[in-house]
Amino acid sequence: MQHSINQRVAECFYNNDRVLLAGDACHTHSSGTAQGMNTGVHDAVNLAWKLGGIVKGWYNDDVLRSYDTERRPVAQHLINLDKDFSATISGTVPDRYKDLSLSSNELFAKVFDDTIDFCIGLGIHYNESIINKTSLATAISAGWRAPDALVYAPGSRLPIRLFHLMPNVGAWSILLLAGHPEKTGQSLIHAVEIVKQLSESRPRKMIRSLTVVAQSPAGGDQRFSIPTIGRLYYDPEGSAHAAYTVSDSNGAAVVVRPDGILGYATQLDEASSVIKYFSGFITR
Repeated sequence: MQHSINQRVAECFYNNDRVLLAGDACHTHSSGTAQGMNTGVHDAVNLAWKLGGIVKGWYNDDVLRSYDTERRPVAQHLINLDKDFSATISGTVPDRYKDLSLSSNELFAKVFDDTIDFCIGLGIHYNESIINKTSLATAISAGWRAPDALVYAPGSRLPIRLFHLMPNVGAWSILLLAGHPEKTGQSLIHAVEIVKQLSESRPRKMIRSLTVVAQSPAGGDQRFSIPTIGRLYYDPEGSAHAAYTVSDSNGAAVVVRPDGILGYATQLDEASSVIKYFSGFITR
């Protein structure tokens, strides 16, 4: 009787897409290259902001379903990769590598070097989806980790990382890479107004914004003449713009997901498409 009840409960949860597994519960493997921690943490981070947003009524169900479509291939890749590592650790060379004429130790080193980005957790990427749209203004593909760079707050000589300004706390980040304001002109004004409109129409704390200009820290009079949304930061060496492959003549509006993944990017004068991007999955 107890087994029958448990089975019905399990079927109920399964049929309603309410079984959510993460970490070792859904990808068990050896500890040969210590990837379990990275993969489990990535599972949790990917799931947390999506589940939290669903609970708050922010997103439609497709956002939560993307947890499976994004993380399952990563877990499967980990399991497949672990088979090679486990074999080489035990002194065996898998058949598909025998043409390389390497010893098991040499093969372990080669496979590890070839997959180092994945092993340390930085080479993870997700396919195009409702939350990963083709970028129109940067060479960085949506679904990959957003680049980091050093920028400067007004009046400060100490740089700060973009990652520190966009922490993974459940909020979306809209990064206006404003280029040089004298070059981007009306496009920057247009983008600022669009992002303000978007932010004001959404629940508080869902979206945060910041503006980065490709010039040296200016004096007070110049500071207040620059159109901005959120806090203003300076990119005097152009490192932030270069990281996103954005020129200081065009600029870009970049959407970074709550887990630090690039979701979408477009040119400043096409910033209205950012509203369309969010409307694809936001319910309020």
